[in-house]
Amino acid sequence: MANVNPPPIRIPPSLLQNADEAGFFQDIITTLRQLRTRTGGGSDTINNISITESGNSTSNSAAIGSLGIRASDMEARLSAVSAQQRNNVALTLASDAALLAAVVRPPRAFPDIAEGTTGIWTPTLTAVANVDALTAFPCAYLQYKDFVFFSGLLSVDATLLATVTQVGISLPIPSNFANDYECLGIANAPLINASAGIKADTTNNRINLYFVAMDTGDNEWIFSGRYQLI
Repeated sequence: MANVNPPPIRIPPSLLQNADEAGFFQDIITTLRQLRTRTGGGSDTINNISITESGNSTSNSAAIGSLGIRASDMEARLSAVSAQQRNNVALTLASDAALLAAVVRPPRAFPDIAEGTTGIWTPTLTAVANVDALTAFPCAYLQYKDFVFFSGLLSVDATLLATVTQVGISLPIPSNFANDYECLGIANAPLINASAGIKADTTNNRINLYFVAMDTGDNEWIFSGRYQLI
């Protein structure tokens, strides 16, 4: 078939700037087939192509000489590119899997709940200082290895205002304190906006709750803390 000079084909900038090589070649193949149909030729070789972009026309005969392109060659190139892309995807997935295996650590194994002991106890309360009356309520505790965590509610009726008040609270699990910091906690009386501290009573091996009385009525105290089994 003799060479033909098809009408100029306008290729949009998006095609020329397409970073996807497979898509770029596919678009060119489609353009070549359209050219062959328009020229009525039986060959898939197209020569003397003029490319127009953004209104600027460039004839290959003046700029780059005679240019021959075969659609079948482009299809082969497209097939090779597609195969390479598939291979790249496979390599990327394998690389990502290896990276995840190296970076992501296995989940931390937490101890079985059977290793801890929970329970309810109603403590024995002792009026140590500046106390008229005390009321105990059921309280909760959790033992895990060498530590016991506790929380509960009690009411205290203080004798005098602005006076240090102390209450002894029996332990749910016995311990033998040597230092007051081996049992620590806090308490709060929300209705009178008061707070209290908790530390170990090393003489009697119990919890010692202490505060400066701000009210002489019967007030509820919510307390929590932890102590070490010794």
